[in-house]
Amino acid sequence: MTEIGSSKVQTSRSRMFWAGQSVSVVCDQGWAFIWALILVDLLRVNESWFGAANALEYVALAVIPLFVTPLFGRANLFGIMSLLDLARMVVTLLVMAGVLLGWINLGWAILGLVVMSALAGLFQSAFYAVLPDVAGSKENLTRDNARLSVLISTGGVVMPLLAGVIAEASSPAWTMLMIGLAYGLSYVTLKIVTRSSGENDDADADDVQVDDYLLQLRRGFCVVVRDRLVGSATGLAATFNLVAGMTGTIVPVLVLKRWGLSAQFFSIYTSAATVGGILGGLVAGWIVNRVGVVRSLWCSTAAAALLFICMGMVSAMGPRGFLALIILEALVAVATVMFNVANGTLRQLVVSRDLLAQTFTTVRVVASLGSALGAALGGAVATWGGSQVGLGIGGAIAMGGAAVAANFVRCDSRVAGGDVAETLR
Repeated sequence: MTEIGSSKVQTSRSRMFWAGQSVSVVCDQGWAFIWALILVDLLRVNESWFGAANALEYVALAVIPLFVTPLFGRANLFGIMSLLDLARMVVTLLVMAGVLLGWINLGWAILGLVVMSALAGLFQSAFYAVLPDVAGSKENLTRDNARLSVLISTGGVVMPLLAGVIAEASSPAWTMLMIGLAYGLSYVTLKIVTRSSGENDDADADDVQVDDYLLQLRRGFCVVVRDRLVGSATGLAATFNLVAGMTGTIVPVLVLKRWGLSAQFFSIYTSAATVGGILGGLVAGWIVNRVGVVRSLWCSTAAAALLFICMGMVSAMGPRGFLALIILEALVAVATVMFNVANGTLRQLVVSRDLLAQTFTTVRVVASLGSALGAALGGAVATWGGSQVGLGIGGAIAMGGAAVAANFVRCDSRVAGGDVAETLR
């Protein structure tokens, strides 16, 4: 990996970067719960509308960044990230005002969800591309990918619980204020990192020519299609996300509507379940390094498949299965973190640095199509066949995908002992 200045400068930049991102990433995890509260609890939409809203969220998260990322040109990605967080802060405060003043309706809620998802997708693309520079070495890269998973899981525990308590006592708007302030902190710290990055701050998206724009789109697509490892991991991610998307629609409806539990119970479910994500983040780096990046992908998918099937069985028990549902989702979170760390590290190891951002957005389009299809399918299945059927079918699909991927990647010459014999480019 290319060195960025002295070791002391890199360490200082890394600390400043993570100081802002640690708060922002944690607070950002409150959105999924807040949107569920707004749509299901506040606006009282049915399963089909909730599934459609989730599908739009996944599409905006993936498709818009695919066509916008090439416009980044030679601009400093840290600077772009700071501007994106400024925009997210403004939109968050506008949604907060709408909820607080009672102006929110289904149309405005969906518009806010789509805009925030698009901004989040663009931010994640830039984040993924700068992470190898922030890490500075292969060992630190694995550590930082695991750290990100810990932060996401910590936010998944803290934010829904906090939002649930605040919603019961007053309004979810105050949680949005907290998130908006976190975006503001991230903006400030990223501006500091931008000034110390040594990149050209004056370059902007206008430097990108049409030919360069189209070439970058095509190159990102070609990596996914032609690289056996990246393509296999992408297909497996789409399969995993299909089932996760179904679960993300089925379980909120199951807990809040069919079982009739309160928002606080739903927040306890969400928070307690994602404790597994923290555990997964703490051990994922260690497991992936020893099991192997490639083997970790299909093993974690197969484990999640079995857990999804068990969740379907538990859903038939009614509210008395609530505790078991929490435990199973916690174990799913461990498997998910292991999959995400292995998947992200795989691409960062085998894809050239100049294609990382575009490859990430291309991969996410394919993978998010699985999430969007799963969200819509989950809403339809919840209406037609119930949660047991939907989760059981999803588990079987995930298991099939794991079996296919395990056989396919063994043919790649870069795979040895379930790991990738490839270094950072």
